[in-house]
Amino acid sequence: MREEFCAYFQPKVASPSGAIIGAEVLARWHHNTDGTVPPSQFIATMEEHNLIHLLSYSLLKQTLSLLSYNRDILKALQFSINLSVKELEDIKLPEKLESICEEYCTPTSQITLELTESHLLENIKRALDVLLRLKLKGFKLSIDDFGTGYSSIKQLNELPFDELKIDRCFVDGCSTQPNKRVIIASTCEMAHQLGLEVVAEGVEEVEDLVVVQSYEVESVQGYYYYPPCTPSEFLQTVSESALQKSHSSK
Repeated sequence: MREEFCAYFQPKVASPSGAIIGAEVLARWHHNTDGTVPPSQFIATMEEHNLIHLLSYSLLKQTLSLLSYNRDILKALQFSINLSVKELEDIKLPEKLESICEEYCTPTSQITLELTESHLLENIKRALDVLLRLKLKGFKLSIDDFGTGYSSIKQLNELPFDELKIDRCFVDGCSTQPNKRVIIASTCEMAHQLGLEVVAEGVEEVEDLVVVQSYEVESVQGYYYYPPCTPSEFLQTVSESALQKSHSSK
């Protein structure tokens, strides 16, 4: 995997304290002529040509490298890596990811693997065995973009997830759209009854933040708090947040 593909980090904050508790790792392609290319323009092509696993491995290694060199700052944070459902076709995936974590002396429990709901449901039987073994290896599992794939409670109960992420399409504008609030409320109630933590994605306005907090989401991602940033920017952000927390506690 060429070094043109770089890891960016979007901080994930606790609700309602706003303290940084982790980050989602996002891919960016620094193209020689086109500049920075978002994942929407290359992920599907990489999946089509069976290259997506190389991107996942690269992002995981970049994340663990950053963590290993800055363990004093990042040791308490949880990092989320997006996996393609196509990668679950590899029966050896759990061992491969575990080996990468061992290489960087990082516990698998510090890594959350995110899978998109709509794609997962198309291959649920095939994926279940690999998901269970990832869980046994100590990885945390998250179901991403929830609400776009029409999961049933039964299906969620069968899958070994720890976390559910409410898709940004339901979060954005929820303060003024009652239908979105109903979806968020029912999703949070269902997730909590199943023992899952809930993340609200795409929070950009304070009014929407107040709504999702009222339904007791555990954490929040979005531009209201922080946009995706480079590794150096992320380290600075985490350091400044920790310093502010230290001053406020005195």
